Amino acid sequence: MNKIGYPLKAGLLAGFILIAFSIIMYALDTNILGFGMSMLNLVITFAILIVAALMGTAKMRDIDYNFKINYLQALIGCFITLLLAMYMAGIFSYVLNGIIDPDYMPRKVDGMLDSYERLGVPEEALEEIITKMETQIDPMKQLIQSLWVSPLVSLGLGALLALFVKKDKTNTTQI
Repeated sequence: MNKIGYPLKAGLLAGFILIAFSIIMYALDTNILGFGMSMLNLVITFAILIVAALMGTAKMRDIDYNFKINYLQALIGCFITLLLAMYMAGIFSYVLNGIIDPDYMPRKVDGMLDSYERLGVPEEALEEIITKMETQIDPMKQLIQSLWVSPLVSLGLGALLALFVKKDKTNTTQI
């Protein structure tokens, strides 16, 4: 197997888990734009990404590099895992919001705006929110943004996570 096989597998697994999570959120018709749910979504997404990157890179270190890995190799492993998972989630988001149910996000925005109206948010502020949200919920714009933001996030987060993959485990006892 090539040296990036385990990060690829971890990225695929994380991508499928993120897709399954999105399907569950969609099926439950949750208020994904609410503060609590958006924060929960963010925490769960990053937890899945971090665990997958660490596991895929650690397995690559242990099996492909005989328990010894340098920082660049760890960075590449983490980057590949994160990028693959994020691209899969981004493409699925486009398919869901652009093809399967194009009215999904506009419904969620309408629900969010209704709750803001009930809270007494001024009309001028609501108009500004509507204008902002209309440009942000376009599925094609989200996909394009995902295509250039995902590599940047993958590189930054991967650089941090690569620090935590122990570089030399040859001195530890193996069972």
